[in-house]
Amino acid sequence: MDDLGLLPVSPASEAPITSIYFWGGERREVNYAARILSQQLDPQFRWVEAEIASDGEASPPIPEVGALAMPARKLVPSGGVRPELLWSFLRLHGQQRYGFDVNEFLRLPDAIQVAVGALLARAPPRVLAIANVDLLEEFDATGTGFYGQFIEWLNSHEITLLVTATGEPLLERIDFEYSITLPSGVSDRRRPPLGVCQWGDCTNCLIRELFPSGEIFCLSSETLDSRVPASVRSVLASH
Repeated sequence: MDDLGLLPVSPASEAPITSIYFWGGERREVNYAARILSQQLDPQFRWVEAEIASDGEASPPIPEVGALAMPARKLVPSGGVRPELLWSFLRLHGQQRYGFDVNEFLRLPDAIQVAVGALLARAPPRVLAIANVDLLEEFDATGTGFYGQFIEWLNSHEITLLVTATGEPLLERIDFEYSITLPSGVSDRRRPPLGVCQWGDCTNCLIRELFPSGEIFCLSSETLDSRVPASVRSVLASH
């Protein structure tokens, strides 16, 4: 698998704990941009990727360090232990909250558990990136997604969750604090591909902090003038 490599970056001094849904029409470019953002937030970020089927498009490159690639079906969370069974045992010991914490961890697929364990073994900042979540859609009978439900739990452990998806965004995008999309036709890998932040924490915006030079544009503040690239203007105008 060829490696595009990451650009040298300076991590944010006090990166916020948050959640980011990064999506667009070109998988390779979306994942590349998401890797840049992940590294800005946490130079030791963990990357877990749903593999592309062998008869499909070529799998995008992933970082060599701190990365895992798994078949999509192996990244589907489990139901865990039924809460009523767990509580019946732990209630006697006053450990209900601890039991919930453990059960959420056990619901995560093995590859995600490995990544979370590695993150918790060191001090923040901590970023968990899960790529190609759209490939899990065929296993999602309810259509509500899988990882949005873990945001609160991960954030409580000072872990930022970033997921990537190709194609139209899935319903679980509404669970994420930030939504960032990638304009089509971006192919310049000498710098991070341009992205458009559709929503986020505007009072403490991590995009403005990490990308002050304008590689990622803000939907709420950018005007459609000649200074904004045409590919970005088309996204700003349609969302």
